[in-house]
Amino acid sequence: MYAIIGNVSGTDLPRALAELVAATEALRANAAAGLGIGSSDLLALDQLAESPLVARRLAECMNITSGSTTVLVDRLEAAGFVRREPNPADRRSVTIALTPAGEHAQAWVHERMADAVAQAIRDNDADPHQIVAVLSTTAARLRSADSGSRPATRR
Repeated sequence: MYAIIGNVSGTDLPRALAELVAATEALRANAAAGLGIGSSDLLALDQLAESPLVARRLAECMNITSGSTTVLVDRLEAAGFVRREPNPADRRSVTIALTPAGEHAQAWVHERMADAVAQAIRDNDADPHQIVAVLSTTAARLRSADSGSRPATRR
């Protein structure tokens, strides 16, 4: 049974969230295609936007194997979006950093998303601070939800 919040059906919220996720994934897939890369490549650019990462940490963030990470970084390096740099903390490894082209590509995608969200906020005369707070809180609660639980079987 779904909770009812105000006069909104409990099924409306999960449905709207699913639509938001699907629309975001479609925008990101189209943007990635426009950049000549895949969606997972774009996710890697997002992970590297804050700071360079060692390959092991990038793999952990993306939940992929070290072999997949190597292939992904090779692809992004060939496209000119990342570069490998000596790791100042451990000279046996390298860090992966965005190039100016990678920074531009990542910013371009986020700009498209921000424009769409800003227009939706204006269309609905909503408080952007409340929207950000609700989305951030929702993301945190979804991350902490018990993903290991299974629904009871019906008999």
